[in-house]
Amino acid sequence: MATAEELLQLQAKGYQVFHDIQAEKFNIDHLAIGPNGVFAIETKGRHKRHADASANAKAKGVKGHEVVYKSGKLEFPSWVEVEPIEQAQRQAKWVSQWLSKAAGIEVKAVPVLVFPGWFVSRGFRVPFPILNHKQLASTLPKSGNASYSQEQINAIAYQVAQRAVQGERDK
Repeated sequence: MATAEELLQLQAKGYQVFHDIQAEKFNIDHLAIGPNGVFAIETKGRHKRHADASANAKAKGVKGHEVVYKSGKLEFPSWVEVEPIEQAQRQAKWVSQWLSKAAGIEVKAVPVLVFPGWFVSRGFRVPFPILNHKQLASTLPKSGNASYSQEQINAIAYQVAQRAVQGERDK
């Protein structure tokens, strides 16, 4: 919900935004389509652990609310994950292939990974946007890898809207 609310700001900037797009045995949480690209947004909710916020954790220099991208991994205060990065990349690849075929326009979707409620450290070079939900509206207009005309945006958005209404069509 927090991510969807933040994406409203992108709609005010002319982006087409879609939620919960059904794919092949998975879903795309959000798609944002604008003049600078198509963004496949994966949102991950992660609970903050009480132990990570304790005085002991703070004494060790661990921030209980921070996730850091480092060496291909997401480092949380007391655990490490790689699957969300791989998932976001897989989903963006699927979106690229589907929309390129469906819209007849070369689409290279940009993966975006969002962690609502977490401070996302940008100390290391990330392969794609990994953000707190509040960073979406300011980051995505400066990101992307395309330059779409309004006609192309409409053609891409039409295909997404059709899938949103009809569900998964092709297997």
